Amino acid sequence: TPQLVVNGKTEFVGSDENNIRNAVQEALFISKKNNIELSANVSQNTIDVHYKTSSDPKYTLLVNLVEKHSSTQVGKGENEGRHLHHWQIVHQQNPISLNKQQEGITTFKLPEGFSPDNWEVIAFVQNTKTGTISGSSKTAFK
Repeated sequence: TPQLVVNGKTEFVGSDENNIRNAVQEALFISKKNNIELSANVSQNTIDVHYKTSSDPKYTLLVNLVEKHSSTQVGKGENEGRHLHHWQIVHQQNPISLNKQQEGITTFKLPEGFSPDNWEVIAFVQNTKTGTISGSSKTAFK
């Protein structure tokens, strides 16, 4: 430990910096194969995310509502008394089968304390059999 898995198929010891960098660069190159268009609109109680992709119909589009940063004051356990910071926290995820529709709208319930500046939507196309990511995109709120 720590272990790092890149694109669902290559694993490394977390301290293997050179091989990790190379694997991440290769995965980023591969992930540009499928384009995803995203836009997100906030209403009184929901977030509507419009998506469009031309990805392989055998894949799944995973649309994620992500809080950019948060922190926790730990009251008990091995981290008692510590103030921990968290980044890119996925609060909700909507999977969309691309064999049914490659364009549409998916909706999230508006989280309590929502502030558009601290949230974003991140989507990626994934081959659910291999775990390989072949496209990704993110958007802020309008």
